Amino acid sequence: MAQPLNSREGSSQGHTDVDPKAELEVTALNNANRQVVQKGVQSRHKLFILSAVAAIIVILALALGLGLGLGLKKKSTGGFVTTNTSFILDSSFEVTNVTTTRYYEWVVEEMPGSPDGFERTMLVVNGQFPGPLVEVNSGDELVVNVFNKMSNGTTIHWHGQWQNGTNFMDGTNGITQCPIPPGMNFTYHFTINSGQYGTYWWHAHTSTQYTDGIYGPLVIHSPDEPIYGSYDRDVMVILSDWYHTWSSALLEQYLSTAGYDDQNYGGFNPGAEPPPDNGLINGKMNGSTFSFEPNLRYRLRIFNMASLTDFVFSVDGHPLSVVEADGTSLEPATVHRVPISVAQRYSVILTTNQTCWVVLVPCGNARCVL
Repeated sequence: MAQPLNSREGSSQGHTDVDPKAELEVTALNNANRQVVQKGVQSRHKLFILSAVAAIIVILALALGLGLGLGLKKKSTGGFVTTNTSFILDSSFEVTNVTTTRYYEWVVEEMPGSPDGFERTMLVVNGQFPGPLVEVNSGDELVVNVFNKMSNGTTIHWHGQWQNGTNFMDGTNGITQCPIPPGMNFTYHFTINSGQYGTYWWHAHTSTQYTDGIYGPLVIHSPDEPIYGSYDRDVMVILSDWYHTWSSALLEQYLSTAGYDDQNYGGFNPGAEPPPDNGLINGKMNGSTFSFEPNLRYRLRIFNMASLTDFVFSVDGHPLSVVEADGTSLEPATVHRVPISVAQRYSVILTTNQTCWVVLVPCGNARCVL
């Protein structure tokens, strides 16, 4: 008789049956795998959450940095514009044909100031108004590093410099140079022509920025200048107009259909330029004084750094001997008044033989005294 099949030997399907113990082991293994998978998913969830948190922190940091950066560009460092006081040139400056390199570091920024008593935001270099004096000898190498902390681009033009072979250092925005971006710097580096000497100036050459305060004197000495050694003191007199309104707003009004005074068409004064609120002498409306010693010959370097205004300059009771115009030496000519247009410069010799007032007459015949 045939023996019955043992369950360990076979089945109706011809497969080996699974040992219950092995089945338990497989179940345990499956449960363990599920726990590993669940832990892996949880770990990935934690990693995702940590990555998201890190990304949010980075975004917030970038936003904060950008906000602070924009704030630095739009706000000053908290100072107040100081009136430059170095208008009498230092007699210890060595005038020589031996050339050297002159270095200057400038920061251009927005700061509050009140040249005429009315406080407004100004554009200035190194917190000074007018800006720093650049004093060199003919043939010197000039290096000026300009850092722009303003919210707009800017350039610096060296008015009257020949720039032979270095026109890319001329500072004319959109012509020889792109503007210096906010938060960036540019180094002007060129050689003063050996044949140039006299009275010059520098100013911003982007839009109307110099109207808001970015300008200053540039003096070139030379022992070859015909009048060198013929005077006892060397003094700068910087004339300028001043507005209480941003120059960009004035320009927009001036170029509008209606014009600055709404009289462009059919009015009594079409195309009228905006009149200044005040005239300044060496950055002040009142109180700009010199202490001149008696019986000396003073060279007065007169600059017109205004935007739109012509002036007439005179010294009560004193003749003036004109010896230079715009960097060109002249045969001395005696006058009592010096009319001076925008961007012009004159040197006159004044002999201090009596007490006097300096009289400045801008457009509209308003009188300023020094």
